[in-house]
Amino acid sequence: MQLEVSLKPYKVLLVIADQWADPTSHIIEGDGEFQDIVSLLKIWGVPFDILRLDQQRMDINYFLDAGAKPDYGCIIWDADQSVAKDLDFKVLKDVTYQYGISLLALFDRLKEPVIEEVLGIRYKGDYPVSLQKGDFNPIRIMRDHFVTRGMVGDSIPSEALPYWMPEARYMAHSVQVEPENATVLAVQERHPQLTVRDITESTKAVWIGGGTYQYRLYPRMRQILRRALTYCIG
Repeated sequence: MQLEVSLKPYKVLLVIADQWADPTSHIIEGDGEFQDIVSLLKIWGVPFDILRLDQQRMDINYFLDAGAKPDYGCIIWDADQSVAKDLDFKVLKDVTYQYGISLLALFDRLKEPVIEEVLGIRYKGDYPVSLQKGDFNPIRIMRDHFVTRGMVGDSIPSEALPYWMPEARYMAHSVQVEPENATVLAVQERHPQLTVRDITESTKAVWIGGGTYQYRLYPRMRQILRRALTYCIG
């Protein structure tokens, strides 16, 4: 008897909006979460492509190979929907439900209803986070899961940069969501900041909130991102 084993492609599609300054898509420079994520993928040895929605269309064929099979195991969504206009977001639902490509969304890039549906959460808006010394309202890991194993009870500071640095103003807010059919793994105050949803045994949907500079400064956030990516690819 011959046993067939189907594995998801060990390859990631990073979707961005207008964060890539080089119009020729050759050189990645600058200071931002897009650059941080690219650096981490390279360090971890994860093969990836980049889809920039300020120049390219989001078509179903972009996600599939020549044999009309999934070309990626996971989509990392870091695209601001207000910049990426006039897109057919239903494509994301199709590639997730029909082709089994997992979705990993970051920060507040989840305002599109289709993305909310896939993630199993609803975007409720942003809320202010105190940046005063001694009152950082940290992200607290509350539930054991593959993504958070060994981290339950840990706290991650909510400010992405030291409060005394001018750049800290970029973290003066955090994202508020309401879970519908997703599991909450971490919260900031009472607001979820890390959710997971098992669409099928091999297809996952993960949302990681927090701030755009946290991957640079906090090893726990980098560990959560890497675990989430592993969980999505399988």
